[in-house]
Amino acid sequence: MLNKERLLGIAILTAIFAFAWWGTVKYIDKPAEDPYRKIVVFEEMSPEGKHEADLINSLGGKVLKFLPVVQGIVAQFPDNNVLDDVANHPSVAWVEDDFYISGKINTEGLASLAGKEISRPADVALVPGRDIVKIGVLDSGVDFNHPWLSQFLGEGINVLDPMKKPIDVLGHGTHVSGIIARTVGQLTAHKVKVKIYPVKVFNYYGQAYLSDIIYGLQWCLKEDIS
Repeated sequence: MLNKERLLGIAILTAIFAFAWWGTVKYIDKPAEDPYRKIVVFEEMSPEGKHEADLINSLGGKVLKFLPVVQGIVAQFPDNNVLDDVANHPSVAWVEDDFYISGKINTEGLASLAGKEISRPADVALVPGRDIVKIGVLDSGVDFNHPWLSQFLGEGINVLDPMKKPIDVLGHGTHVSGIIARTVGQLTAHKVKVKIYPVKVFNYYGQAYLSDIIYGLQWCLKEDIS
């Protein structure tokens, strides 16, 4: 059974990963306008989460997203009464707030790396039989029309709107993807091909739900992307 410490560990790691390339965290808190958006974690989860989704719907909730990596479902609830019914159900382990995360962009440090030569450390070794490195970038998407970066891009995913491409309207995801592509090439003496998969989790304002970040990480794991 998934324990609460593991969920919190995943939450912390995904938040750190997402903000590793951002400036500072402006705030981490649940949005006041959406106090009933929760991550419901179950003792066990059925294939594709069908039974758990049916339970949430039957009690008056609305399923928004599945998070099997943490045995959870993101759901919206109309009031505390419905939320209490779900939380007290014997198949539910616990219910967590779906925190809203906002980053304050600071690309000055990143910009200073662009175009600089990076020496290859002696202990950098290539993985035998693997000449392509697949990297998932959880950020604001990417500019697929970039004249240089486009050659390194995979299809990726738009977590905010899966029917659309993860197009970057903020610019940060493109900036970070470019630095990663150049750095990996330099560190491996260009013996390894880089394939970057943009995972759009942040909106135009640099904001994301924690569940969207976890979903993005979950997608990378499913697709065998680093």
